[in-house]
Amino acid sequence: MARKSGPLSWGEEAELLTLEANDEVRPEWMPSRDEIEAYLLDIRGPRVLVTGSENWTDRRSIAGSLKRALKYLDRELEDSTLIHGASRGADLTAASIAKKLDMVTESHPADRLTHSSSCSKVESPEATCWVGRSTCRHAEARRDQEMIDSGADILLVFLSEDSPEATAVLERWTEADRPAILCRQSSPDGPVEGEFLNMERWRDRD
Repeated sequence: MARKSGPLSWGEEAELLTLEANDEVRPEWMPSRDEIEAYLLDIRGPRVLVTGSENWTDRRSIAGSLKRALKYLDRELEDSTLIHGASRGADLTAASIAKKLDMVTESHPADRLTHSSSCSKVESPEATCWVGRSTCRHAEARRDQEMIDSGADILLVFLSEDSPEATAVLERWTEADRPAILCRQSSPDGPVEGEFLNMERWRDRD
């Protein structure tokens, strides 16, 4: 594929990824998804998305997962970017660790003061959110989708309790057959259990 000087915008990355076709019907001129992902990694470096519970405190599992994610992508920590939602717990803890590892951090805080087109125009008993409320109830979901669409290569999820938002991000991510590392902890002092999702190539990189 022809190389472009400088980074691609998110829109250009999305447009490039839409060129993907099933290998069984893909024309010879069209790059495979592996080729597209390798090209994106080459020109703008790896991007790691993190989400999780607000009471996550286990720093060792975050640091280890970051290193494993970059090993899977066959890239260095210093050349990578951590994408997070600026929430307390897993997000900000991961951002703190990433900075110490010389990673670039990219924050996507939820804009609770701005309503979206999905918010109702008038207040009604059935409406979950409406224009005129002091805060938007869809802000976190809108922020999460923005992060998913921001050109990430792998997702890290840290769950120590029921977290509907982080779980929804994980479901949308894995439905697209994208790689993820999931860490669960039943209690603050309990062991952390890790799981690799959509990472069949992991054995080749271990």
